[in-house]
Amino acid sequence: MKSAINPGLQSDASCAVFRPRQCSLGSLAACVSTVALLTGCSSFVKQPATPELVSQLRGQPLAKTVGDPKFRFLTSQDGVKSALVSVFTGGIVGGVVMNDSAVTKGKELSDLGGLTDPGRKVADALVARLKVAVQVLPLEPSGVVEPAELNHILQVAPRDSAFVLDVRTLSWGGSYLPTQWDRYRLTYALKARLIDRARQVVVAEGFCNYLNRSESNPPSYDELVANRAALLKQRLEAYAAECAQEAWSQMFPESSLQMPMVSASKPEPAAVAEPPPSAAPVAAAAQPSREGVEAVATVAAAVPQTQSLPTLSLQAERRYQVFLTKPNPKAFALAGNGESWMAWGESLNPMVTETVPQRALRACEERSRARCKLYAVDGKVVWGHEREGRK
Repeated sequence: MKSAINPGLQSDASCAVFRPRQCSLGSLAACVSTVALLTGCSSFVKQPATPELVSQLRGQPLAKTVGDPKFRFLTSQDGVKSALVSVFTGGIVGGVVMNDSAVTKGKELSDLGGLTDPGRKVADALVARLKVAVQVLPLEPSGVVEPAELNHILQVAPRDSAFVLDVRTLSWGGSYLPTQWDRYRLTYALKARLIDRARQVVVAEGFCNYLNRSESNPPSYDELVANRAALLKQRLEAYAAECAQEAWSQMFPESSLQMPMVSASKPEPAAVAEPPPSAAPVAAAAQPSREGVEAVATVAAAVPQTQSLPTLSLQAERRYQVFLTKPNPKAFALAGNGESWMAWGESLNPMVTETVPQRALRACEERSRARCKLYAVDGKVVWGHEREGRK
C-alpha cells in the first residue's frame, strides 16, 4: 500500500495469522508463542532513490552498520515443553521458556555450522554494487548498532561518512511446522536503509520478507543439521543472495542509476521506440560491439514482419538494451503503464520453483502494480504470443 504521508513510498505489513485449528488444545499456547517469536508483525517500506540522490551519492564516503540479532530455532520437543508449561503456569511463563529454548538451540546450531547473520553478507553485497554503480568510498569496518534508531546509528558510524547504509536482520530462525512436527521451516526478514548524515533522514529503503514461505518437501531436523548443518547454512546463504538482489532493486532501480549516467560527450538521438520492420542490418548505423550487434540481430530476426509491437518508453528501451547483454535464461516483461522488468539466471534459492519468465512477470507486476506481459524470452521477442510463462 502507498504511504499517506509520501505517495512515493510503498509499505507492506507482514503479520502472522494464527489459526487455532492447526494446533491441538495441548499445544495451543506453544503455537501462539511460536508465531509471535519467529514472525510477529512488522511494517516494511519501499523507498527508491531518486536520480538527484544518486548524483549526490556519487563518490561520497559511505559507512556501513548492521545489527546483532540472535538466531532462534524451536524444535518440536521444545514446543511441547513450552505447551506443558503454559498449561500449568500460564502462557507468559510458557513463552519465556520457549524463547530461552529457541535461543539456546539457535546458539548450538550457530556454533555447529559456523552460522553468521545473513544481513552482513547483504550489506557487503549492497556496498559492493554501490561502489561499482556510483563509485562510493566504503569506510571500514562495519559498526554494530543496537537499537536501530537513527541517532544511535549516526553516533556509531564514522564521522567522516556522508551517507550511512544500515542493513539489519529483523528475524532469522527456524521452527517445526504445526501440522508436521518432524519437518521444519526457516524464516528470514531484513530491512536496509540509506541515511543522509547531514539531513539525518532516510533517503532510500528496501526490505526482504521470507517469513511465510512454504515448500512441498520441507526438510527434517536431521537433514538440516547433517554435515555440520550444511543444508541449514546453504539455505541461509541463498536467502542472503536473494535478499541482496531484492533490496537493491527496491532501493536503486535502474531508472535512478542510468539517467544520471547518460553520456554528455555525444548527443544521443531519441531512443528507438520499436524494433525496425526489417531484420536486415543498417550499414550506416553505429557499431557498439560485436556481442551487442549479434544480440539485436537475433531479436530482430525473431520478430514476425506483421507483428505489432508496443512502443517502449525511454526508460524501458534503456532497460531492454541492458537485458540484451544478459546471459540466458532471461526474460523481459512489459506492463501496460510502460513499466518494465527483467530476470535472468537460475535462482540461488532452492525453495524458489519459478521459471525465469515467471519471475520476470511477478516482479514486473509487483513493482508496476499493473498487468504485465512477456516482451522477450532469451533471444526472441514473444510479444503477442499466448505463452506467457505463468503457472
